[in-house]
Amino acid sequence: MDPATARPRRSALYMPAANTRAIEKARSLDCDVVILDLEDAVAPDMKAEAREAACAAVREGGFGDYRAAPAAVAALLARPLLA
Repeated sequence: MDPATARPRRSALYMPAANTRAIEKARSLDCDVVILDLEDAVAPDMKAEAREAACAAVREGGFGDYRAAPAAVAALLARPLLA
C-alpha cells in the first residue's frame, strides 16, 4: 500500500450477504468498508443463496463514495465454503 494514497478505514458496515435490499442500500452509504456476513447473520438454509449474492455484489461493485475513494468489500467467513 502506498502511504501517500492510503487512507484510514474508520467505518465498517456489516450486513448479511443474503439481504439483497441491504446490499443495494450499502452502495449509497459513505462507509470505508462493507463486510458481507456469510456466517452468523445468514440462516443455514440461505447460505448458498448468500454466497451467490455476495459474489454478485463484489462483481457489480459501486460501494462507497467514488468521488473520494471506493469502499473495500470483504466477506466474513468462519467455515470453509465447501459445505
